[in-house]
Amino acid sequence: MSRNPAAAVWVLEHLAPGGSDPGLTGDVLEMAEERSARWLWGQVLLAVAAAYGRMLRRHWPALLFALAWSVSAPALELIQRQNEAFEARLWTMRWPWSTICDLGYSLGLALIFLWTGLVISIALYSMATWRFDARRLWRGIWLSVPLYAVALAAATLLVGLTPHSWINIEQMSWVQLIRQPVFIPYDAACWFTLSIAIMAALPRGRRKQARTAAL
Repeated sequence: MSRNPAAAVWVLEHLAPGGSDPGLTGDVLEMAEERSARWLWGQVLLAVAAAYGRMLRRHWPALLFALAWSVSAPALELIQRQNEAFEARLWTMRWPWSTICDLGYSLGLALIFLWTGLVISIALYSMATWRFDARRLWRGIWLSVPLYAVALAAATLLVGLTPHSWINIEQMSWVQLIRQPVFIPYDAACWFTLSIAIMAALPRGRRKQARTAAL
């Protein structure tokens, strides 16, 4: 494990919500010269985890919104079933473009669903606090792409390893669909992605903004 103070500072500044604490960053840099790389990165990970813990306590309404929004994620299956003719045209393409385009279509629908929830949540927050940061909103949007890709892969693997009965989506309503246990891992993937994206898109605190402007 490499002991690189510059990389550790970058992680604190870019991965910790709200930015890094200058006092903590100074302590880490000072102690990095005396301690091992394992200690350095352990402190960095603990600081990032603690920062997310504080943000979770402050922004629990965002988590509830993300949960409520993610519950309706299985409805995307109904949208895809209503566009079967379009998907059929995708599969007339040569391999591997047929597979790539079909995966891109499914992933695109899911990301639009997540981005819609993200924009609505930030709009509600901005109306309540009169604070908005377009750069951080874009940060949340772009961050959601790799997060959802990883979360979706984990959910798909979990569903594939867990025995479950086959369901006929075409004969189910939206309410029946969201109650199917097989979709719980996918709901969790949406909730995880949307929660992190919302917290990344929230404007920074006034004190932090003032300090940044002064510098």
